[in-house]
Amino acid sequence: MTRDGLERYIATLDAAFDAAVAREEDEAASDLAFSLVQDRSLRERLARAGEAGVVVAEGRIEPVSAVGADYVAAGDPASIAVPLRVAEVVWRDGRGARPATLDGTLLELLRSWARAGAGTTIDTIRASWNGRLVAAGRDHVVVRSRGRDVAVALGALVAARRDEP
Repeated sequence: MTRDGLERYIATLDAAFDAAVAREEDEAASDLAFSLVQDRSLRERLARAGEAGVVVAEGRIEPVSAVGADYVAAGDPASIAVPLRVAEVVWRDGRGARPATLDGTLLELLRSWARAGAGTTIDTIRASWNGRLVAAGRDHVVVRSRGRDVAVALGALVAARRDEP
């Protein structure tokens, strides 16, 4: 092989190596971007989504008005609250207005309802309890329903609806 041929061969190898490195860097960047998107929480996804709806009783979809620290709210002011840990939410990426993002927790919202003596329905997987919300403790709520107080652990709560403003 002549000197010119060797130089062309080395240049070809060098270009192929540079192309392979660039391809690997692009793939790594793509993998990183994909991983970052996969690591988003539901709250983060909703903050970036467009118009969204939360699935409530009987499969109805209510428009999401806000996303709190640990719940999704529908209504303005919030009249339905669903813990993020059990929320089923639908949306179309980038279409419509994004829900408001709130710093408050579900417990803080429920305490405001209890303070107002709001008529409330607390849904669990076993039952729905209708009555006046009388307390929102750190791990439970109490609904006065048909003359008796019913305590529901927050872990059992799948939705809360404020029945009156």
